[in-house]
Amino acid sequence: MYSLESAYPVLRGRLKRWPLLKGYTPVKEISGCAASSLWIKRDDLTHAVYGGNKVRKLELILGRARDQGVKRLVTFGAAGTHHGVATAYFAREADLATTLILFDQPSTPSVALSLQLMASLGAEIWYRRSLAATVLSYALEAPLRHPQAMRLFAGGSCVEGGLAFINAAFELADQVEAGTLPRPDHMVVAVGSAATLAGLAAGIALLGWPTRITGVRVAPAYLGPWQVCTAATVQTQVNRLRRYLQQSHIHLPEVHFFLDEEEYGAGYGRATDAGKKASQHFQAVTGLSLDETYTAKSFAAALRYQQKFPDENLLYWHTLSSADPQPLIKAEAVDRLPAALRRNYHLAL
Repeated sequence: MYSLESAYPVLRGRLKRWPLLKGYTPVKEISGCAASSLWIKRDDLTHAVYGGNKVRKLELILGRARDQGVKRLVTFGAAGTHHGVATAYFAREADLATTLILFDQPSTPSVALSLQLMASLGAEIWYRRSLAATVLSYALEAPLRHPQAMRLFAGGSCVEGGLAFINAAFELADQVEAGTLPRPDHMVVAVGSAATLAGLAAGIALLGWPTRITGVRVAPAYLGPWQVCTAATVQTQVNRLRRYLQQSHIHLPEVHFFLDEEEYGAGYGRATDAGKKASQHFQAVTGLSLDETYTAKSFAAALRYQQKFPDENLLYWHTLSSADPQPLIKAEAVDRLPAALRRNYHLAL
């Protein structure tokens, strides 16, 4: 049973779920991280083939798409978007086509890997270079070229994406109730397009926990005059969740969260010294890798908070897939990528 539906049976007819998770993701205490209690919620294990936090969102997104008879998803992100990879993979499993509209980010091996995966998974890829051109393409070009498609905002940030992480908070509550871990005093998670943070914060409010939740900003705050990743954009996601829940007569109390700005560094996808040190530490104590765009920065913040509040139970929500993606790659698929994209990210021409 979906945890959110168990808590609120009135939602059983409204949530259209295409099940992807086989069960709760584990929670483990991280050893070797000073004397205080540091726990990790391992959403890298949401799926055996391609895990990470996007899987939770896609359960409900694809459920709605299939319920509505949609045949294609159109979404956008940076060149190394994990959301794009996850959408391409799981949409294909659900017999849906995918169009991905991409903008530039710093070239790294992980970005090249994501591009190879997106091509191998059969996604239609449009390369628009800048974020502004990408958003315009998503808003104006996509409805003309694929008028019947479902358009999905970057990162899976929609009502379903937020609801998935309200459910994740209730899943965590079940694990606390079972004695798997103590109730966290503080939770830390990466935030880009905001749905993960908004959903977790809303879930904590519904649970009535005093737990503080911090989102570590890894995306640009503004695109020109438009807000991209700010407290206001997170609050917008919370407000959408509140309206959705009100339709089922579920009251969402006041939602509190904090947006940490200290780890962003020189820009989106640009590695930081703190992130590099955090990655080395994480590898040493867990055997898992972090990526320079999201998880290295968020875990660096978690380590900082651990030092600042040594007597608290701190939970780091790990969002990067740890599954080996190599079996998904088809070498010849790279030829399907736009030539300029292959050239800019040093892929074979």
